[in-house]
Amino acid sequence: MKKVVIILLVLLPLSLLAQKEHTISVNSHVYFKPQIKEYLVFMVLPLDMGGYRTGKRYADLEELKTEFLKVMKKKGVAASKFSENPIKILSSFRGNKNEQLSLLLRTTAKEDLISLMETDFYIQIYEANARLKLSPKEYAKLSEECLKKAKEAALILAQKSGKKLGAIQSISAEGLHAIDNAKIPIFDAIERQKFGLYVTFLTE
Repeated sequence: MKKVVIILLVLLPLSLLAQKEHTISVNSHVYFKPQIKEYLVFMVLPLDMGGYRTGKRYADLEELKTEFLKVMKKKGVAASKFSENPIKILSSFRGNKNEQLSLLLRTTAKEDLISLMETDFYIQIYEANARLKLSPKEYAKLSEECLKKAKEAALILAQKSGKKLGAIQSISAEGLHAIDNAKIPIFDAIERQKFGLYVTFLTE
């Protein structure tokens, strides 16, 4: 029985090695300009900083919130786009642990982000993301482009090694951002995103 086990342990790596020798694996990728489904900006407004550019101070968080939303409305950003997003704050800019207004801005308009940056309020942004929009049709198109590039590369490798390229053995996607609803840093949303495939072909 021990001899059988030993033989199997020896043959298994050899079998896997032989299988690898009859395949060619390649990475291929294409770049695409993402469509944005929505922007999400998480922010904190410390009460003790208030309107730091104007020197105005507010009595409490409710007054700060009311005035902030009023200013944003004048800039064309509806109050409905903001929601309170309670988080555990360890300390504010000046060490005040509790007197902070935590808000989340959800919007599809890039202009709202610009308006947010142009207010006189002291705003600490601790997270800013964008959600990508990628339809099944777009995903299929990117996959086809990647497969075409992968096959072209694999053909060259097969010819160089004196082999004939066969069917696809396996495909796996690379890159977490090339899917619908993927969340990426807001500043990356203006950059091209990478869509990649790892493809293994059989050879003869």
